[in-house]
Amino acid sequence: MNVRIDYQPTGRPGGGRRRKPRPSRRRGWALAMAAGGGLLLVLALLTFRSGPGPDADDGKTKPTGEASARRSAVEIKRGSATGAAVLATRSVAGLPRGFPPSEAGAVEAGAAFVASVYDLHRMPAAERWAYVRDAMTDPPPKRRLDTDAVAFRANYRLAETGEILDVTGEAVPGVRFTSRCHPELGAYRVEDFEAGRAEVDYWMPCLLGTVDEAGQALHVQTRWQMGRMALRWHENDWRVDELARGPFDEPVTPPDEGEPATTLAERAALLGAGWLAFADASERRPAEAESAAPR
Repeated sequence: MNVRIDYQPTGRPGGGRRRKPRPSRRRGWALAMAAGGGLLLVLALLTFRSGPGPDADDGKTKPTGEASARRSAVEIKRGSATGAAVLATRSVAGLPRGFPPSEAGAVEAGAAFVASVYDLHRMPAAERWAYVRDAMTDPPPKRRLDTDAVAFRANYRLAETGEILDVTGEAVPGVRFTSRCHPELGAYRVEDFEAGRAEVDYWMPCLLGTVDEAGQALHVQTRWQMGRMALRWHENDWRVDELARGPFDEPVTPPDEGEPATTLAERAALLGAGWLAFADASERRPAEAESAAPR
């Protein structure tokens, strides 16, 4: 299985004015921007390389790659929010929306947004725009979203209908493309919560690539999503307000970066204090991570 960790320069995901950071809580933020200027990838909290920000010595535990060497017998605790977005009361383009104003509602809204990025690349343009417009306070322009989706499909040789195409443009039989993010294999940390606003750090693996008709991996890549999301309560739902690196000055991954499943103890050792597993956390490998039997 291949692994990819995306390093991103700084930027802002949407148009409009830049909001001033609140010094007490958002010092040193750098907004994640997809390499090459694309905007749809910014809808996921992709990692990027950056030096320590002004808040490097604020006394908080910072997750680093070195933490993976420190094994812990202590398991990460489970929080009340689920990765399956069970608190959602409606859907837009098949993705969960309609979360309650609680802390768990904010966490689930953000996790659902992070996990949606590859779905957005692949869905019809009208549905993509409907979801992004509903889920963000300041969405990127529709034209840029569509351009990025076309580039994604071209990169993986996907037809608009979802089939994988060979070099001649014909659909490849017995092979399909999959892309899934797995909050249940990740963790979250509520950095700040107050009436109408939440700041949440996320860490989770995503798998994308080709699988056979049984859903087992032929060529599947692991990508690690991590970063901070600011959400605002607006018009009776949580909406994404800002994306940032949060505590991740360097990417945090398990020793085997291509292995998406980690134990709760491994997550505790990797991420440090304050992090929680989702209520429906798992330690099992997803079906699409299992290699297909030789033909």
